[in-house]
Amino acid sequence: MPDVTMTDIYMPEKNGFELIEEARLEGLCDRFIVLTGYDEFAYVRQALRAGVVDYLLKPLDKEEIAALLGRVNEELPAACDSEYCLHAERLLTYMQTNYMEDLSLDHLADRMKLHPNYISSLFKKETGDTFVNYLNALRIREAQKLLRAQPHLTVSAIGERVGYDTKHYFTKVFKKYTGTTA
Repeated sequence: MPDVTMTDIYMPEKNGFELIEEARLEGLCDRFIVLTGYDEFAYVRQALRAGVVDYLLKPLDKEEIAALLGRVNEELPAACDSEYCLHAERLLTYMQTNYMEDLSLDHLADRMKLHPNYISSLFKKETGDTFVNYLNALRIREAQKLLRAQPHLTVSAIGERVGYDTKHYFTKVFKKYTGTTA
């Protein structure tokens, strides 16, 4: 998920204001800079109403953009607002307690009332990993605990307890993440 997005006003697929509105609705980005050649008050007013960070005219002044991006960067730690942090905490907690269930981005999106793309971006930003890798790593760590704590369980039973439908898929993922067989 980008911290800031630069857009022009007129583009081939849609205009910049439509892009801003869509990106905000889908939770993809909430900071925008308009970079355009249109020096018209109506566009500036529309940009202000859309809540853009700034409205820059082409040709671009490198010092001006560097200062602007520096200012945006300084504001970013404060931008990890309580809502974002709450979403991250809720998602990670939910996964810790429900890793054995049939989890998907769509399932989490429905459960948390968030867009799947937002969840995917949030995972990448918070964990440095994709949703699928994070889930698999979590499941394999739990499987390793079960193997040590309950050695009498079959590989198939352990796989089922940590959320894998088939023994074959579980052993394949286990080997990928640990380098050994279960």
